Amino acid sequence: MEAGAVWDRDFVPEPKYELCSEKGYGISEMGKVVNLNKFRKQQAKVAKERQAETNRRLHGRTKAERARDLLQKRKLETQVEGARLEGSAKDSDAPEE
Repeated sequence: MEAGAVWDRDFVPEPKYELCSEKGYGISEMGKVVNLNKFRKQQAKVAKERQAETNRRLHGRTKAERARDLLQKRKLETQVEGARLEGSAKDSDAPEE
């Protein structure tokens, strides 16, 4: 062999499978090997995240929003209590005997 030559064509190994275009399969058309258990778990995780996002939009409130609503509720209750008359409605409407 010459110093510049890398390999002779006789030494190149042949591929195990030959491409077969009329059958539609071969080395270049083989897909990546996938662990189905990992794929299933990943899909379940994505579905849970999607459901969690939906629940947050429908039901979730931040801590600040909850605190604000509680403060508003307490203010309203104190205003109602301050405006309430001393006697109850049953006592004033009931006839005395």
